[in-house]
Amino acid sequence: MGDMNLRRFGIVMGGAALAMALASTAAAETIIFNYVITNTSGQTQTVTITNNLLFGGLAGPTVMSGSITGTVTDLNGSTALVTSNPMTGTSIYTAFIDDVEVYSLMNPTMDNPFAFSATGPFQSGTGGPESFTAVAGPGVISKIGIRLDFTLSHGDSASFTSIFTVIPAPGAIAVLGLGVGLVRRRRS
Repeated sequence: MGDMNLRRFGIVMGGAALAMALASTAAAETIIFNYVITNTSGQTQTVTITNNLLFGGLAGPTVMSGSITGTVTDLNGSTALVTSNPMTGTSIYTAFIDDVEVYSLMNPTMDNPFAFSATGPFQSGTGGPESFTAVAGPGVISKIGIRLDFTLSHGDSASFTSIFTVIPAPGAIAVLGLGVGLVRRRRS
C-alpha cells in the first residue's frame, strides 16, 4: 500500500518493518525497520516513514538501545545525496515511546543538516552506523516506534536499517522477581 501511495510522488519504496517481541525474562520489545527507497522523480523528495510496534506495555523504568545505518546509491550519474529534513530540522532517525520522542540519531547541527552522499557517479556512500546503548528510559504504555525523516536526491536510491529495543531496567526485573517469589511463598 505504501508503495502505491508514494509512486504518485516519484518515490518507490520496498522493504519491511519487522516487529519482534523477544521472549526472555527481561521481556524485551524490539522493532527492526528496513527500507529501500528510490526517488524516480525529477527533483529532490522528502520522505517520512513511521513504524510502530503495539503491545501490552512495559513497566518503567526501562533501558533503551537503538541503531541506524544508511546507504545512498547514485542511479543516474549525478550526485546522490541524503540529508536530514531541512524543512523540519529533525534527525533522520527518531525513536518514540507512546508517541513521545526519546532518542534521535543522524542529528543535524544548528547550521547544517546531517548528510551523506555517494563518492562518485554510479557509486554508493554510507551514513553511520550510529547507535545508543543502555540509555535510561520511561515505561511503555502501549507502543514503541521509529520515524525516518530525510530528503533524497532525484533519480537515486537510499536504504536504511534501524533498530529500537526497550527492556525493563535491572531494578525493575529484580522487583518483578521479588513479587513472583512472594506469590510462590504464599501458595506454599
